[in-house]
Amino acid sequence: MEHSNSTVCPSIDDFRNQVYSTAYCLITVFGLTGNGFALVVLIMMSHQSSPFNVYMLNLAVSDLLCVSTLPLRVLYYVNKGQWNQGDFLCRISSYALYVNLYCSIYFMAAMSVTRFVAIVFPMQSRQLVTMSRSRLMCVSIWIFICLASSPFLMTGQRVDPITNKTKCFEPPQGQGVFKVVMLNNLSLVLGFLLPFLVILLCYTGIIHTLLTRTPLARSQQDTTSKAVCMIVIILLTFLISFMPYHVQRSIHINSLSRTDTSCTERVAMQKSVVVTLCLAAANSCFDPLLYFFSGEGVRNQLSSMRLSWTASTQTRSLRLNAAGIESGDHRQLSYEIYAEEALGQTEGTLEKLVEKLVELEDEVWASLPRLLSLKPRPRSAEGKVDAAPTCPSSPELHSISGTSDKVSQTMSALPLAGDLQVEHCDIYFEKQ
Repeated sequence: MEHSNSTVCPSIDDFRNQVYSTAYCLITVFGLTGNGFALVVLIMMSHQSSPFNVYMLNLAVSDLLCVSTLPLRVLYYVNKGQWNQGDFLCRISSYALYVNLYCSIYFMAAMSVTRFVAIVFPMQSRQLVTMSRSRLMCVSIWIFICLASSPFLMTGQRVDPITNKTKCFEPPQGQGVFKVVMLNNLSLVLGFLLPFLVILLCYTGIIHTLLTRTPLARSQQDTTSKAVCMIVIILLTFLISFMPYHVQRSIHINSLSRTDTSCTERVAMQKSVVVTLCLAAANSCFDPLLYFFSGEGVRNQLSSMRLSWTASTQTRSLRLNAAGIESGDHRQLSYEIYAEEALGQTEGTLEKLVEKLVELEDEVWASLPRLLSLKPRPRSAEGKVDAAPTCPSSPELHSISGTSDKVSQTMSALPLAGDLQVEHCDIYFEKQ
């Protein structure tokens, strides 16, 4: 068994990189989605806000600020412990995680006190718990936590002399261990034990009051169910997220100054710190449950949003149907315009055909003099028209027809203007 800190123990870098990168990715997705949606709902409820909702709004903002820095941690562990984002972002990322951690604890304690006063002292609650006092309490919590967590801003990036990698989020070594032990003890007492004790006292008073209520008071199921939901969710958050991390962190930090720890103990301690830190960061995913199940008017607001969304969907559907009808009318109009254009093109084609027929007629009339003769009809002395002229002789017809067919001929006259008449022969051929 090794008893010296100088003993080289197996590295947990692969385990740490895999667990942190996976856990922080999931926390970022669920934390951003849940708290972002909750923040939108709480802002929409600002016209009917209450002191309890003021605390929930600040808790949602704290969670969003924390999860917005988790992608930087994901990049660090995906790059196998190589920090490339600069010293400033290294300090801010460490600082934001602990500000969120302790702001969440204090806002939960404030919500527990608010619910305690409303249930145990219902007549005095309107004077004791007001909007102005709740806002003042939120500002005080932000200032106190930001100042108390400022030592985390003092630790930035550093270069590992062995691997020559730029490191961030790494535990201290050497003389810095004593300082970290003092900070851990202070944060353990003020950041965890004190608010947790306040929460336990409030819940004890709430449970006692609910159990000793009169039957008429017990019929107020809304207040009772909200109180029970808040107690269950906050206690689970403390038992799953906050308590394991603070207990394990304290044991691990105190073990850094010891010289009698074996490699097996040291590796197990380091792995447990990795797991409990992920659980502590996951409190951002549990807080939306608190908004929904114990928030005042949150479920009503969600129901109204659902109804308005359904109504808007139906309205949009009606608009689409109307647009479809209008588009159908437009299509009908387009068909009519197309029919008119087609009719106009047909009329133009017919006009061209008529012109062609006129040209053909002119050509026909130009070739008629070979068969017809246009001359004045001879008249007698009494003014009578002479006998009808005779048709051309058979040889002439044979030269016209170019065949030896039997030709039948008749002669008639067509009257024209004045004394002119067109003499023509009706000729037809018969096959011999």
